[in-house]
Amino acid sequence: MLGDKEVDGINLIRTIKLRHPGCKILVLSSHYSPATVAMAMQTGSLGFYGKSQELEELGTAIRKVAMGQIYLHPAMAAELEAQATPAVSPEAGAKDSLAQNSALSPKEQEVLRCFLDGMSVNDIAAKFSRSANTISTQKKSAFRKLGIKSDGELFKLSNSLRI
Repeated sequence: MLGDKEVDGINLIRTIKLRHPGCKILVLSSHYSPATVAMAMQTGSLGFYGKSQELEELGTAIRKVAMGQIYLHPAMAAELEAQATPAVSPEAGAKDSLAQNSALSPKEQEVLRCFLDGMSVNDIAAKFSRSANTISTQKKSAFRKLGIKSDGELFKLSNSLRI
């Protein structure tokens, strides 16, 4: 958990881009899930290097970002592209699906919203007159779509989610 004076990575990227708009940011992190990578990129990072990647790739990542090019490991780029599905037509001005959380169904969004508000699966089930199994399934589906595996990861990402 972050202390009062600590800043999470997404807010740090925002602050750097605000104060130094010409800065080229490459994120190095052990949190290498599609949701984390997508949020960092949408916030202003030009690249994302997972700590589990081969060390030889780090030089390539640094050079590409320094030249103003985007760097993502090809497997991560493919995974992000596979997850991108527009919620509304392009004519309606759809942005990247993860930024808008359009990959999540409305029910998945409301389950996550309630969960982030401190409600348990049973509380959410009672509120929406659904079974606890249905709520649990919707929560698991939302986690899969966001590329996260735990409640802790959801809470870390909650400031950046638009649900």
